[in-house]
Amino acid sequence: MNASHYQEMIQSASFAYVHQRIILDDSGEPCDFMVLDANPAFAKFIGLPLTDIRNRTVLEIRPDLRNSPFDWFDFWDKVALNGGTDEKELYLPHAKRWYRVQGHSHKKSELHTFIFDITDKKDLSKDFEYFFDISLDLLCIANKNGYFIRVNKEWENILGYKTRDLENRKFLDLVHPDDLPATLEALATLGSNKDVNNFVNRYRHKDGSYRYIEWQSQPQGDLYYAAARDITERKKAEAALREEHSLMQYIIRHDPNAIAIHDRELRYIYVSDRYLQDYGVAREDIIGKHHYEVMPDIPEKWRKIHKRALSGEVISKTNDIFIRQDGSIEHTNWACRPWFRTDNTIGGIVLYTEVITKRKQAEKLLKKNLREKEILLSEIHHRVKNNMAVISSLLALQIEFLDTKKEPEILLYETQNRIKSISLVHELVYANNNFVEINFAELLNRLVKLVDEIHNTDEKNVTVDIRAVDVTLEMNSSIPLSLLANELITNAYKHAFNGRKNGRIEIRVEREMEVYLLTVKDNGIGVSDTTRLDSPETFGFTIVHGLAQQLRGKLTYTSAENEGLRVDFRFSREIGRKQKNVPVIA
Repeated sequence: MNASHYQEMIQSASFAYVHQRIILDDSGEPCDFMVLDANPAFAKFIGLPLTDIRNRTVLEIRPDLRNSPFDWFDFWDKVALNGGTDEKELYLPHAKRWYRVQGHSHKKSELHTFIFDITDKKDLSKDFEYFFDISLDLLCIANKNGYFIRVNKEWENILGYKTRDLENRKFLDLVHPDDLPATLEALATLGSNKDVNNFVNRYRHKDGSYRYIEWQSQPQGDLYYAAARDITERKKAEAALREEHSLMQYIIRHDPNAIAIHDRELRYIYVSDRYLQDYGVAREDIIGKHHYEVMPDIPEKWRKIHKRALSGEVISKTNDIFIRQDGSIEHTNWACRPWFRTDNTIGGIVLYTEVITKRKQAEKLLKKNLREKEILLSEIHHRVKNNMAVISSLLALQIEFLDTKKEPEILLYETQNRIKSISLVHELVYANNNFVEINFAELLNRLVKLVDEIHNTDEKNVTVDIRAVDVTLEMNSSIPLSLLANELITNAYKHAFNGRKNGRIEIRVEREMEVYLLTVKDNGIGVSDTTRLDSPETFGFTIVHGLAQQLRGKLTYTSAENEGLRVDFRFSREIGRKQKNVPVIA
């Protein structure tokens, strides 16, 4: 809402308004007033049309006003000559109405007079009061000297001051010191009888903080009418968005792959340095420009791909050929996909190209070395067969314990997790290039991360603390031990914290003389009868007991209701070396 709306309001309001300039006689004494402007309500109050009022003197309009019971000239003289504001109440017998007359003078010899009908016990006219009190905008009338004349109640909500504390206060005292030069410049613009729109400065809140205020202002004589709004939250959001964009731009710019992000009109928004290098263009030459303007010779197939991506489709290709400007050939994987705004509408497309030439070369080298690895592959084949047998046994055992009450998806997820725990062993083998031994502490960390990704949810937050001594396992022993650990950890995630939002699991691996001790302890609801765990009826603990026997170890359980469950598994340190000579833990 700008100041012109205020002028429209004054012209259409029910309160009377007149702008006058004092006329002095030869001796310098006030003798009359010239009417510079008035609204229809004033014309109605006087009983004459506006055309007979403007640019005429008061005594020409109403010569009988000198004999009025209310001394209008005395009231006007004092305000016009002394400045400031004054108000009086009067009763007009012929109209049987009460009025409040307010005079404001902000320029010597001139004054603005407002006449409000207060017969129904209101301080201001209904229109004016309603307009000011219900507006969600910050409304104010100020003078050219920088003082608030009137403010509405919304100022109390935004700055914390009462309206009575702001009215007749110098508003420049509230402006942030850094914004004073710009504010004074805006006041100078208003002083030259020009509107000021979309001007932003900061105002001090009563608590000492500052709020961003955006203004729409218009001058009317010596008064400034303004509508403003608090945009502090918008400014914060814009700053956060700029920071996010800067971070995104940094990440994309330094990505090792060729990335270009376009808007819906296919104008460049962000590009990576690799993209600029691959296509031989400069950043400042393409940002904001249309993709086809930068690359006018782009093949028709790519134009179709862009169109498909803008409609929501993801198009990709692996092992494609990219010919550089120097004629060299690169092998690439690329994708063209849409990106989405926060309202889930498509904002544009992302072009992503990964150069895999070195990977292809590495593949060739790998193929060349395959013959040298025949013995190793044979061994791996043997181990995979064993693992397949383990998986087959797990599935067979799962069928025996099939719980028809469970959803098939849950059964599949549980089985998948057990298979993944086996695959973790192989991942560590190949990652470390050690095909004989595995570090059990590293395996535990990877296993916990896997279980946590599956079972930790927003409704249940479980933290895990792992402390493990250095234990090196032979590969064939590490698989059953990882399966056993997986079952114990998964059981704690699934059952220990029923009805609770938070939980903690402690996992320890320690040395005890000639044995290792694996402990999985939770602070959950506990188990009322641990003897049931020695003869398990559930699939999970049946697997645990079977694996414990395979490893020739011993399981013990400790629990108290609402104090959690502790499971200790002791196994010989010899399983880290020779499987055949592992003693049984009694």
